[in-house]
Amino acid sequence: MPGSILIVDDEEAVVHVLTEFLTAKNHNCSSCFSGEEALELIAKQDFDILLTDLRMKEMDGLELVQKTRSLRPLMSIICVSAVHDTDVAVQAVRAGADDYVLKPFNLKEIEAAVTKGLEKYNSRARAENYRSTLEQRVESAADDLGRVNAELQDTKRYLESLINSTADAIIASNTEGVIEFMNVGAQRMLYGGPTTELLGKSWSDVLNGGQKEFDYVRRTVLAEGFIQD
Repeated sequence: MPGSILIVDDEEAVVHVLTEFLTAKNHNCSSCFSGEEALELIAKQDFDILLTDLRMKEMDGLELVQKTRSLRPLMSIICVSAVHDTDVAVQAVRAGADDYVLKPFNLKEIEAAVTKGLEKYNSRARAENYRSTLEQRVESAADDLGRVNAELQDTKRYLESLINSTADAIIASNTEGVIEFMNVGAQRMLYGGPTTELLGKSWSDVLNGGQKEFDYVRRTVLAEGFIQD
C-alpha cells in the first residue's frame, strides 16, 4: 500500500537513494536535510511515515522524534543510524520511534520497515477514527436522551395537571395495596383540603372492613373490567 513518507538525513546521497527506491515502490516521498526543516514540513502536512537519521547537526534525530510524536501522534517513525549501540536504539524507542534500522542498510530492510510502519499508521488512524466516531455517537445519544427526558417531564407535568384539575377523586396503589398517589379531588373529598395522610398506608388499614373489604372491592373492580390483575 503506497504511503506518504518524509525522509530526513544530512547526507544527500542517503536521501537520494531512499527517495529513488521508495518512489519506485509507489510511495509519495518528500525529503529534507535537517530536523528543523523536517518539523516545518510536518507542521504543514500529515505524513504517514517519518524516516529519519539519528545523527544530524543542530537538531539530532532523537529530538526530532520526540517533537514529531508530540505533533503527529499517529505518524509512524523509523530511525536509521550507523551507531550499533543497543542503548541508542532504546532511547529512540522511548522517544517515540516505532522501528530502528542500522546503517549500512539493506534496501529490503527499509522496504520491510516502511511496510510495517504503514500498517501501524493505518491501524492508529482506524482506532482514532473509531474513537472520534464513538464520541460523536455518545454525544448524539446523550442529546437524544436529554430531549426524550425533557419530553417525558413535559408529559408528566401535563398528566399531573390533568389529573389534579378533575373534580373526581383518584387514588392509586401498588400491587401490595399500598397507596402511592391521591389527586387534589380525593384530598378535597376526604379531608376538605390538601393532605398526604393516606400515602404509604395500606388499603387494609384505611378501610373499615380491613383486608376483607379491600379484597371484596378488588374482586368487584376486576369483575367490572376497570382494572386488570
